[in-house]
Amino acid sequence: IFRLRWLKPLLRRRVPLVSYKGLCDAKSDVMSRSKFTLCVENTQYPGCMTEKMIDCFRFGSVPLYLGPPDIGDMIDPSLFVDLRAFSDDESLLAFLRNFTEKDYQQWRDRLELHRVDIKARHSISGYINMVSDAVEDVIDRENMSGLFLKGLRPFDPPTI
Repeated sequence: IFRLRWLKPLLRRRVPLVSYKGLCDAKSDVMSRSKFTLCVENTQYPGCMTEKMIDCFRFGSVPLYLGPPDIGDMIDPSLFVDLRAFSDDESLLAFLRNFTEKDYQQWRDRLELHRVDIKARHSISGYINMVSDAVEDVIDRENMSGLFLKGLRPFDPPTI
């Protein structure tokens, strides 16, 4: 519902946009050929982010993102286009039209600089470490540090 509220006005304007229509075997087939991908989360609940933006990074497509208000705390704001920054669809379209190949290459360079951090934070082991840290914080606040997590270490996946 959240996504539809945002998309309906844009679709009503019948703006000429190149988009993918139809079935595809894998989203990588489409996203790897797209300079931009529209990523609208199902909710704007703080701290709630799905795979949408990470998929863009994996396939080299700049995310046009609308999601939680604290997304800048989770992902470096220079790596996505925050749709909330545009007052209307005309200003967004002007931005997209003026986005050059040089801008795209600079985005890819920034992405490469952040790739290790993104992989560490947004992977299975990253989420396990985040939950472990949160549990330890709760225990520390309750002055119960060490009682339940003694000897527990952050998850390190086996190397292959």
